[in-house]
Parts: sequence; structure tokens; C-alpha cells
Amino acid sequence: EERTKTLSISVKKDGVVSGILHAAEVGSEWELSAPHGCFLMTGVEQLWVSAPDTPVVFMSGGIGMTPVMAMLENVYSSHPASWLHVNKHGGVHAYRERLRDI
Repeated sequence: EERTKTLSISVKKDGVVSGILHAAEVGSEWELSAPHGCFLMTGVEQLWVSAPDTPVVFMSGGIGMTPVMAMLENVYSSHPASWLHVNKHGGVHAYRERLRDI
């Protein structure tokens, strides 16, 4: 018996792509890729080396918190760091407990 691979997902109705997915018919097929985007920190490493007390400030919104969380995890122990994140409300804060630990 040949088995096909399927993936079921849950999508909120908040974003551009979410709207497209919600309008799609059951059984629709999609070509997927790895996540991608542009998170530039070019030149920052030189500042951190030459001025280690320079504070780091991250800003993000919505799902943008995932890559910022990874960056924060890498710098908070060696640099003063702050993070301003915007979401609809605190009930949708995915990393609340980890941030409290930091």
C-alpha cells in the first residue's frame, strides 16, 4: 500500500498569507520553502567588540518575535539588552516564561 505524506496545519486569520490559506479549498496543494527574510546585523559585531557595554535594543512585531528571540538568546548574557515587541495582547506572547527567566 502506497502512503502519501500529508500535513495538517492550524492558521489564524491575521496575516496576508493566513487570509490566502483560509480562502483555499480543502485539498489545495502548496509549494513550500524554508522560512526566509532579512535580519541585518552587519557591522554590529564590531560595535559589540569595541564597546561591550553598548546596549542592544531589539524591536519586533507578531511572528517576528521568533528570530529576535534567537538573537536575544545569543547576546543577553554578554550585553545589556532590551526588547520591544508588539502583539495584539499579552495572551498571545509565545516566549513569556523564557523571557521572565532571562
